[in-house]
Amino acid sequence: VRLGLEGDELVDTIRIEMRVRPDARTYGVTLEDAADYRGRFVSHRADLDIGDVDADGWAIATVGYDQLVPSVFGVLVDAPAFDPATAREFGIIIADGIDGDFALDIDWIDACP
Repeated sequence: VRLGLEGDELVDTIRIEMRVRPDARTYGVTLEDAADYRGRFVSHRADLDIGDVDADGWAIATVGYDQLVPSVFGVLVDAPAFDPATAREFGIIIADGIDGDFALDIDWIDACP
């Protein structure tokens, strides 16, 4: 799932927090900024760090921008660190490489200073 950003949504933030109800799958976050590598936009990616799950199955998942790794089509590239001031796109991906059913409920997403 991807969401195009207008460009100023992540200014002055250092991490993404989400309240999620996960299944047993591994999920990741992708963020795209103005960086490019050989004419392709760089995708900065990290797995969601899902905290303790409460009695209803909800947890707070976080991704710090300093955890993001730059890649193009899944291949690591030498690119500048993610720049929230030039953010173009936010995405959530299944990050375990396994085909099959999945379920990730999301209550809210917040960009945090």
